[in-house]
Amino acid sequence: MDYSLKKVMKITAVMKCSLLALIYTGYHFLPFNLENFRVNSMGPAAPPDFWSTLSTWDAQHYLFLAEHGYAPQQMSNSFYPLLPFLMGVTRFLFFNRTLASGLVLSHLFTFAAMAYLYLLARKNYGEKTAYYSCLLLLAFPASFYLGLVYTESLFLALAAALFYYAGEDRLLPAVLCAALLTLTRPTGLLVLLPVLAGLFLKEYFKGKGFHFSKWLLPLGFLGGYGAYLGLMKVLTGDYFAAAHSERFFSTNYSTAHLFNPVDWFVNNFIKTDFSVAGLHSGALNRLLFAAYLPALAFARRHLNRTLFFYSLVLGLVPALSGDFASYMRYVIVLFPLFIFLAVKLKEKADYYLLACLPLQGLFALAHSLYYWVA
Repeated sequence: MDYSLKKVMKITAVMKCSLLALIYTGYHFLPFNLENFRVNSMGPAAPPDFWSTLSTWDAQHYLFLAEHGYAPQQMSNSFYPLLPFLMGVTRFLFFNRTLASGLVLSHLFTFAAMAYLYLLARKNYGEKTAYYSCLLLLAFPASFYLGLVYTESLFLALAAALFYYAGEDRLLPAVLCAALLTLTRPTGLLVLLPVLAGLFLKEYFKGKGFHFSKWLLPLGFLGGYGAYLGLMKVLTGDYFAAAHSERFFSTNYSTAHLFNPVDWFVNNFIKTDFSVAGLHSGALNRLLFAAYLPALAFARRHLNRTLFFYSLVLGLVPALSGDFASYMRYVIVLFPLFIFLAVKLKEKADYYLLACLPLQGLFALAHSLYYWVA
């Protein structure tokens, strides 16, 4: 059987085209949630059209930033600048249609993410595991976000590229990825922790000892984040504009929750009136977290310590710092766990695909028609 990267790219293209066709069909034949659309729309509430299904929820903020930029006391300041910057500088290629530039970039980043994931997994586990790592991630129920104007595909591409280049002892592109991660989303800075672990454990740049050059990698994170803070200060007058803009949103994320685990547990599992897929009370997000914990424990035997620590930090911190809003979406970037699943399930991957692909189609429709946000 063909387990090549070329085949992965073809499957990725087919899946992305199929999802767009599904969303297009859903818009024309299924009811659209006008109430949610009007409540969550930015600017004048124009009647929805097909393009409204591709500019939902957070995507509106990235589109706004790409067109108008940051300003003091602005709701969209909560979102990080790399994706809207790239959309802004490339939209001239699409006749100034920002949504088109965002969608194309998101799909290009998806292909890049699959390429780096494949190369990373192939080096340590072989072609077959690399092939199934990509397929299992693409089929994950929330992975339709990889084709929308969200940061999942960009973050995933940069994170996989970072660890690929570190494994190849290619310092400069790894440093660039580190800096760009901190400009993509808040959790980008968290990747510094597994990178430090990998350097101290000598899993990367093994022949360099404590030579200064390899410590440029963590400095890449600090430099990128410093640039982000400086940019926010210049444009909004507030270094921490993103954190202060959270008051505009109904989410309950705060690092303070990390220091009150008992209260976090009580509020999320005892006092919650559960719903199937509610933003704050969704049982789906909590069930996914319950599946994530044993998967992480079993993955320890199959992943190097750096990738295990990446999955630990990027999976636990978003869960323990809030109320699981959008947790299903955050799991997409935990690419080492999909490598682990490929190791364990590659002979039974068809069962996973049969279960997950219909769910992804259902969730994509629910999201695009304004019934649900992961």
